[in-house]
Parts: sequence; structure tokens; C-alpha cells
Amino acid sequence: MREGAHVHLRDALIQCIDEGQSKFVVDMTRADSLDSAALGELVACLKRARQDGGDLKLVVRPHGIVHELLQIMRLDRIFQIFGDEKEATAAFTVGLN
Repeated sequence: MREGAHVHLRDALIQCIDEGQSKFVVDMTRADSLDSAALGELVACLKRARQDGGDLKLVVRPHGIVHELLQIMRLDRIFQIFGDEKEATAAFTVGLN
């Protein structure tokens, strides 16, 4: 994630949540890094979405640096991680919140 992008992500997700949306797919396949601020924002947005009955699913490159970081930080235990957007979106429709 480029520097400061996590702030834009947070603001966009919070606006969507405030407008009644609670299910999100965040495509991070173009991200080449992920700092602690971005991780914190993702976790905060996940919590907020789940409080509103939704979820936040991540799309990352399999075996990429972001995927590895999520595994190292054990965040793969709280986030559902997918290899493509179609898979992540489908997980909502089959009730796999």
C-alpha cells in the first residue's frame, strides 16, 4: 500500500458503513507492502463492518509479500483471504461471512 493510502481506505470504508453498507472486498493485489498503520486500519474497519453485521474480505496475490505479512502477523486467522475478487465476492453470496 502506498504511503497514506490507509487513511483514504479507512475514510472510504467508514463513509460506506455510515451509509448502511457492511460487506467489503478490499483488493490488495497491487500492494507491494503493508505497514503497521495500514494493518491497524484494516483491522479497525473489519471490526466496524462486523459490528454492523458485515465483513471485510481481502484479495491478495498468493505467496506475495502482503500474503506473507498477513500470515506472519497471524492476521490470516481473522481475515478471510482470497486470490481473486470473484472468489471473495462469491463468499458473501454463499453465506460465508
